[in-house]
Amino acid sequence: MFTPESLVASGSPPTVDPLLCPRYGSQMRMLAVIADPAEVMKLLRHLVTIGRPPPGLETSLLN
Repeated sequence: MFTPESLVASGSPPTVDPLLCPRYGSQMRMLAVIADPAEVMKLLRHLVTIGRPPPGLETSLLN
């Protein structure tokens, strides 16, 4: 079973806390983990389609 701590733990302090709200600075909760690669690709394609791709996403990899 995954916990938020196990997903961000790397043995050294992270330079970016993925569970820290960039807008309000408060701790966010992880509601779900998408583990199926096909579903991840579907979600990423949708975000590109609506013009909100994640930072650093190489859209050529979505084909």
